[in-house]
Amino acid sequence: MAIVWDPGLWEDVGSSWYALPGPTDRKAGHRINGSEGIDFAEQKVEGADGTRGISRTIRPVTFTIAGAIQKDTSGVVLNTEAGLLAEWQTFRTKLQGDSTNHQYWFMIIRDTATTTYRFFKQCITVSFGYNLAGISTKGPGIPYNLVIRALDPVLYVAAAGNLPS
Repeated sequence: MAIVWDPGLWEDVGSSWYALPGPTDRKAGHRINGSEGIDFAEQKVEGADGTRGISRTIRPVTFTIAGAIQKDTSGVVLNTEAGLLAEWQTFRTKLQGDSTNHQYWFMIIRDTATTTYRFFKQCITVSFGYNLAGISTKGPGIPYNLVIRALDPVLYVAAAGNLPS
């Protein structure tokens, strides 16, 4: 098994893949933090007889990602400010999700040996912060902070051939 971090968005409608744009330094990569919450609030469910039961609810998973747009999604280094801005605009558009429900799948891990992916479904963009003040092809490109929420907390696994088309 050869597992690699390969973050990207998969649009269910139109079946398109978009790798998160990243820095040119592979060692720097993306920084990602995930958080999950479990709601243990008591007396949430009222029964038919008027009694209240205790239940546990898994809340959506939230990912905070820090990266920088320095190359396009095919790995080509962007060497003009116009190229950086064009990729930033494409990224903004992809984060809006598909045209039907404005959601996407957040693909996080790829197993190169079995060509399977691990991902979350029903993802939405919570926020997308960036710094356009210092755009430079010699500097950090366009740094960004992205918050994605997976409304479905299940980590799915599927072979590349079984992704929606």
